[in-house]
Amino acid sequence: MEYVIRFAISLFDLAVFMYYFHSNKKMKPVSKVWILAGFTIAAIIWTFVSNIKNPYLNLATLLIVLILLSFYYESGMWTRIINIVTFMGIGMLFEPVALLLLHAMNFHMGESYKYYFVMVICSFVRGNVMYILSKLISKKGMQIA
Repeated sequence: MEYVIRFAISLFDLAVFMYYFHSNKKMKPVSKVWILAGFTIAAIIWTFVSNIKNPYLNLATLLIVLILLSFYYESGMWTRIINIVTFMGIGMLFEPVALLLLHAMNFHMGESYKYYFVMVICSFVRGNVMYILSKLISKKGMQIA
């Protein structure tokens, strides 16, 4: 069950990234099958690495996955990097919030349901923040980078 929850969270986070990128950039003419396959494989890889529970490896894997997914869009390298850093930075801002929530819930290592509940809440909040950011950028005609 743990893998299913992590996979669902990975899918949601990557979908938020794709939406964020899609609201700022034009997608290359790629078959929907290839997009879905790449998206699903990226989520599976990130889920597998997340289960290793090495934060540095998890961060590096997320960075590589986001870089690869960003190639579905027409964009310069600097714009890609800025968008990826923005997405990852907002995610890192929610790490302390998650830690505070876990401490408020008196989290103990055997209580994985609290951990996943907090992960889902933080993913949902990050998704909403990214949604608002992408709407602000697209409405005002601003360009990142």
